[in-house]
Amino acid sequence: MKVPWDSYREFEVDDPFNGNVLKGALSTTSNNTYGALWITHVNGKECYQKIYATPKMHYPFDKGGNWRWPSDTLYVTVREKLDGTNVFAYKYKDAQGNVYVSYKTRLTPVIKNSKWGKFKDWWEEMLNKYPIEEEVLNSFCDGISFELYGSKNRHLIQYDEKLNAKVLFGRLDDDILEPSSIDVELPTAKLITKIDEPDDLTSVYHEVKRQLDEQIVEEDEYLRGMEGVIWYVVTKNDRIQYKEKPEAVLKEHWSHMDEKSIRVTCQNAYENNDDPTYDDIKELLLEEYSENDIQDNEDKIKRILSEVRDYVELKNNVLQDYENHNLDFNERFEETMRWYGKNYDKKDASKIYQILEDHYK
Repeated sequence: MKVPWDSYREFEVDDPFNGNVLKGALSTTSNNTYGALWITHVNGKECYQKIYATPKMHYPFDKGGNWRWPSDTLYVTVREKLDGTNVFAYKYKDAQGNVYVSYKTRLTPVIKNSKWGKFKDWWEEMLNKYPIEEEVLNSFCDGISFELYGSKNRHLIQYDEKLNAKVLFGRLDDDILEPSSIDVELPTAKLITKIDEPDDLTSVYHEVKRQLDEQIVEEDEYLRGMEGVIWYVVTKNDRIQYKEKPEAVLKEHWSHMDEKSIRVTCQNAYENNDDPTYDDIKELLLEEYSENDIQDNEDKIKRILSEVRDYVELKNNVLQDYENHNLDFNERFEETMRWYGKNYDKKDASKIYQILEDHYK
């Protein structure tokens, strides 16, 4: 059967959560099907099923500044946009009709560990912490979108929590369901406001933007506060997501390409690939920037990708040595830091400290 998307990647992977082999295609089309799965075989047997996942989110205006709120909007809820790794929990069936729950990141069919982070291991911590599998299995949704965030999985926002996960939304076929409507007993992204009379959404958007700008704090190369919010716009016939970010995060994306955005994009690429290339980074940057912007910044992108690659190698070595040499950042701090001082380049001392603090403090 023909793949129902114009742009996709084929896959055949083991599902480590259920012991099945999944075969099919993953959508890379930049719309509501982004990251969706077209499963054709389970354990070698034909079993066609389409699974929508976490789609692209856009701003409620175009690059020309033209607002595009739906005219038939009924109500709107606005929730915190968490800064971590998106994990989508989805149900699928085998040829005998048995139902399973598995988990994926944006552009992978099944979550896996990578050089950037132990995403699968971290997610298993969440499965032990919350009854996620049971809630997803019993939900009327086809799947539920989560954000896996915390200092262990740091991107741009610095969190005090080591690791946590919250529900973002549910999916029923191609529909997007706001957390309050999916009836699961799991932590959800913080509700910022609900708009029952959506007469002037642009004014509300500006007010939320002002509040986001006020609460964000810059701390060296990281930020503290909310990365932004997600708008869930419910119309007579549709449910639409829009995003909104404070200026410190947004950095005028459409006027220049700042280093923080490129660096975060390079980090995100490690969710899907252990050795991302310039073309992989370009594909992700096209979500926010034009082809010309990317071409104009090619040297900068390649330089930052190289720096991130070096950092990933350092991070993995630091964490591996920590386990191998029975070090203890909390109980034997001075001894631990002396060991790294003797065995690593002194120019990396601050990075090593931050890596250890993020994972072990």
